Amino acid sequence: MLGQTVQVAGVEACPKWLCDLATHKRLREQCNGRNPALVREVCEQVRDQDASVRLNAARSLGSIAQHGDMEIIETLLGCDSSYGLNDASSSVRAAAAESLGEIARGCKLERASAMLLARFGDPDWTVRSSALNALVRISGPNCAEEWLLDRLLESLNNESWSCVTEAAEALGRLAPKDDKRVVQSLTNLFSHPDWAVRKSCATAVSRVAELGNRNALAAILPLLDDADWRGGKEALA
Repeated sequence: MLGQTVQVAGVEACPKWLCDLATHKRLREQCNGRNPALVREVCEQVRDQDASVRLNAARSLGSIAQHGDMEIIETLLGCDSSYGLNDASSSVRAAAAESLGEIARGCKLERASAMLLARFGDPDWTVRSSALNALVRISGPNCAEEWLLDRLLESLNNESWSCVTEAAEALGRLAPKDDKRVVQSLTNLFSHPDWAVRKSCATAVSRVAELGNRNALAAILPLLDDADWRGGKEALA
């Protein structure tokens, strides 16, 4: 089904990637949660040997699976397997994360959130970005549960700058407004040696801190003289 090329009289009718897009569109039109057998068939293809088939299957499930379908969610999480979020292909991992965000939107699933959080350390930035967006969809903006806030705050101490930046951005989108613990933890990193971390923390503080928060303003002002213009620019924003 997915990943196959249309043939006409033994001649390839159109490129494989175009066929994949057409198949994806057709699946959305024909299924949309009303054909469980087809959804399960696509779900099985997340474990196909062909990476392009796995990619299109992971991508399609976000459009055709029913909201909260735990079997699909478990498959995309790749629990105890090398598929879904654990796929060798970064494109498949990113697609799995995106679909998880759609299928589990607002479900506040702890295991799904924890596994997406683990992807903040992924070497591919598209996977990290997709995991962040999915985590926000599953938890809901500005209403993260306490355990998740704790995990994100712990991640601010990670040795990987990319993991810290994703955690900071997640806190900016998930933390309750003017959460003093979150604001303090973020401002503590304004002196971090990596400009990307300083930038992400400044952005997060601007989202979490209430307008006129004097402590936040006092911490942000020194960033105006940041040695890297990218960090200073975020302070001005």
